[in-house]
Amino acid sequence: MRGPFDELTKFFRSTYEVVGIPNAGCLLTNTAAEIGADDPEIQGKVEEGFSILREAFVLQMRHAQSQGLAPLDLAPETAAEFLLSAYQGLLIRVRNGTPAKILDETVRITIEAILREEKTPKRKRKR
Repeated sequence: MRGPFDELTKFFRSTYEVVGIPNAGCLLTNTAAEIGADDPEIQGKVEEGFSILREAFVLQMRHAQSQGLAPLDLAPETAAEFLLSAYQGLLIRVRNGTPAKILDETVRITIEAILREEKTPKRKRKR
């Protein structure tokens, strides 16, 4: 991995690689999971937090695409939604004490999913 994907990997792993701090999860994730849509004001604040993450993921994807590291046929906004969902899921797994080995594999697969090659139509062979 290079550039933006190294940064994304570090960001995702920072949720469980902090030594000496128990895995209590993330305030944003915990609030979304425990209160979520029950309170419109809190729901708005949660969405503000998600928007900050979403925008950062969009920027990382655009940066990766500009360096030729990510497929151009994958909309940065779509990739950002995927990364946001994966990140939130990872945080829930961290909170539940999932072993780091499993979390590492989850992060690896998540990053690889957005590194895939562009879908190009296959040419038919002439007979």
